[in-house]
Amino acid sequence: MRQFFVCAAAACLAGSLMAQDVVTAKAGLVHYIEGDITLDGAMLSTKPGKFAEVKKGSVLKTLEGRAEVLLAPGSSVRLQEGSSLQMLSTSLEDTRFAITTGSAMVEVGDLDKFMSIVVSVGETEVSLRKKGLYHFGAEPASLKVFEGEASVSNDGKSMMVGRGRSAALPGNGEILLAKFDAKEGDELYRWAKRRSYYMSMANLSAANSLHTQGTTWGQSGWMFNPYFGMYTFIPMRGTYMSPWGFGYFSPRQAYDYIVIAANPQSSYQNSAAAYSGYGGTGRMNTSYDSNLGYSTSPMRSSGGYVGGSSSPAATGGSSGMRGGGGGGAVSGGAPAAGGGGGGVRGGGGGGGATNQ
Repeated sequence: MRQFFVCAAAACLAGSLMAQDVVTAKAGLVHYIEGDITLDGAMLSTKPGKFAEVKKGSVLKTLEGRAEVLLAPGSSVRLQEGSSLQMLSTSLEDTRFAITTGSAMVEVGDLDKFMSIVVSVGETEVSLRKKGLYHFGAEPASLKVFEGEASVSNDGKSMMVGRGRSAALPGNGEILLAKFDAKEGDELYRWAKRRSYYMSMANLSAANSLHTQGTTWGQSGWMFNPYFGMYTFIPMRGTYMSPWGFGYFSPRQAYDYIVIAANPQSSYQNSAAAYSGYGGTGRMNTSYDSNLGYSTSPMRSSGGYVGGSSSPAATGGSSGMRGGGGGGAVSGGAPAAGGGGGGVRGGGGGGGATNQ
């Protein structure tokens, strides 16, 4: 419980220091990379707080590495090694891209009614309008729906594909459905889940900063958390549960939650009893070892910490802030106690991707 209060305090301290960098205008920000990644043939490198963009017509390729690209607020696409993504439209109202080689996992949040995400694989277009998790393969063209529902169109024919269904997409109007176990994922699935978890951990302190600064948060969107070195999703109101089961606070909900954490004798203490995942994180080591598959790379904070155990949270000193300050991820829908401080297991955001 002592760790719980310390980390909640870190989130409070971060409130007055948080950057106000927000991404809402378009899709295509290259949020995270590991290993060798190119954008239009130029090698990308990581620099804290600097992010490249996949513009309309541009091609992002993962050679020996992986990449994460932000789409509409709460949505993203993650590429495995040996994959290519061509951006066809960066508009949030009509985001379109093609997976031309390799495979990708697309996480779709609660889209605004005016927004859509369309993914092309081979001769097939797949429209994603519902919150969910979608795996795409390019060779051969295929789709797996782990959560949600997708509209598949090919050669004038269309079909809805729901959870636990896979679709082989050979073209010529053929859409071949089969069942699969949606509880069993591959290495890309597991890596994408970890990335989504790290993103949710950065939410609490970022959302709280908006409230403490009196900033009006008129719509759901992405916000940069400098203590985690990454963007996180912040809903406009209430709380949001991702298709992975990780939670996000709106600014007011984050503030209320921290007040509850700081006042354990309040009538709301039971609602805060099971919160887990508080703690900061540093930048991920972006070296890539193909022998490790999708095992998370070693973590290092901006203060030089290396390892997997937690370091102290911010209690007025500087180490917790450099290591990541406070944050949190609601797992499974219920707040859970425990967690660490400055550096959590597995690491987190990492620097952005920029052209060398």
